[in-house]
Amino acid sequence: QKNKVEKTMMKLSNMLNNERFVANAPADVLEKNRKELADAEGKMSKIVVELEGFGV
Repeated sequence: QKNKVEKTMMKLSNMLNNERFVANAPADVLEKNRKELADAEGKMSKIVVELEGFGV
């Protein structure tokens, strides 16, 4: 699960950090990607807390 979230975060970050993508993408697509990235970051935080609880 952690790997899946990491891949999602990497993909979205790469898109949002790509100046050409940001310049050409419709505003609603950018907003959707930003929201998905924020959601993925929230999930990752929860996963990290859970793993720390297990001593990983």
